[in-house]
Amino acid sequence: MSKVAFINPPFLKGFSRYSRSPCVTRGGTLYYPVMLALGTGYLQKNGHEVLLIDAIAENKKTREVLSKLTNFKPDIIVIETSTPSINKDINFAKESKRLMNRAKIVLVGRHFNKKETAEKLLKKEKEIDIIARKEFYDEVLDLANKKSLRSIKGITYIQNKKIKSNIDGKPINPDDLPFVSKIYKEFLDYKKYFYASLRYPYLMLQFGYGCPFGCAFCNEMHHASYRHRSIKNFIEELEYIEKNFPDVKELHLDDPTFYINNEITKELCEVMIKKRFKFKWSTNVRCNVPLDILKLMKKAGCRLVHVGIENINQDVLTKINKGIKSDTITRFLFDAKKAGILVHACFIMGLPGDTEITLRKTLDYAKAVPLDSIQAFPLIPTPGELSYDWAKNKGYLISEDYSQWLNKNGGYNCVISRPDLTKEQVEWWAEKFYKEFIFRISFVLYKIKQSLKSWQEFKRNFKTFLKFRGYKK
Repeated sequence: MSKVAFINPPFLKGFSRYSRSPCVTRGGTLYYPVMLALGTGYLQKNGHEVLLIDAIAENKKTREVLSKLTNFKPDIIVIETSTPSINKDINFAKESKRLMNRAKIVLVGRHFNKKETAEKLLKKEKEIDIIARKEFYDEVLDLANKKSLRSIKGITYIQNKKIKSNIDGKPINPDDLPFVSKIYKEFLDYKKYFYASLRYPYLMLQFGYGCPFGCAFCNEMHHASYRHRSIKNFIEELEYIEKNFPDVKELHLDDPTFYINNEITKELCEVMIKKRFKFKWSTNVRCNVPLDILKLMKKAGCRLVHVGIENINQDVLTKINKGIKSDTITRFLFDAKKAGILVHACFIMGLPGDTEITLRKTLDYAKAVPLDSIQAFPLIPTPGELSYDWAKNKGYLISEDYSQWLNKNGGYNCVISRPDLTKEQVEWWAEKFYKEFIFRISFVLYKIKQSLKSWQEFKRNFKTFLKFRGYKK
């Protein structure tokens, strides 16, 4: 048996490392450390002693976390990273290594989707023992079981002063993972997590893993793939949640893309309808879900969907490999309204082909279609992904110092500047999106009406308003 600690290390208050766009959001959203929690449960399930610390949610300083680690005396310390926080994450890893020299330090997270990024880091940082790329559950289990490094797929490491990267591991069968909600209950305080578009309190979990699409800006760990839990396994977790978290108002199914298989979606929704769960749920979808499925999702308890519209200009959508037509997006948004499902839409400023004209048209579009809330931010390049390579090869990337990805309050800086669309213009438009979309009479009246109709919606809107008002650029 090994002792394995999983750590979401200290950084900025409210920073979500696990998010596909890690930052401190205007609305105060804080993600659960889903992968760390699943890893904790997976090692525990396989007979190892585990510890999970979310220093962000618990607002713990480095010395407090290190004190807990020292008392636990781990053999392995698994540290989640993200691109904007990577420098601080490495510093935390170094301090951990100095105090607990015998422990293996393992870095994980979306920053290390590609072996080139992992190898580049190990060339500079000798205190790091291992980087587990993409998903890391079997990799950490093999380490805990003391298998030889050369036999463990999916890791990058130093051996005999040489950096080595083993071939990628096979994605795990989701049914082999524990119920993440059980790990939350044992190690975390679910009242500390908030999602601006969801009812509070909420839980975050997944039905499906991976995404078959290849959007150029996305840092999903497994492109061109899709796996889902068995319906039996997933329903059993929902039953566990209803029994053990009776005050939870909403579940967020943080699938990269919830609607992939028409028949599976139908079957899942039909079972959920029969079970009559009390909580509502939300999820992430592409703008291609047909009306009949949206109506079924609504009947099964779906309250809201998160969609990536990104930009409404078809040329921009084509250049980022979005694989969807602008008229399909419009049809979906009005179908969602017909089905009674709210929509939270994400927009990205500064995509290839984007101009001030396309940004103006996209903002006007956002104001004309039925959206409950929006998120607008600059294009965020992740090392090794297509958008990063595009920006670097074109000479548009203004810094490779990842600490420059964020401003002092944790919001996104734009690190891409083009002759025809500068960093300053992109940041100006991101700010304009929020101001022009939110502070218009029709939207304010919509939110007042929504709040008057539902106590839960009033609480959500009021809490989001307070956090938004307190946000500093």
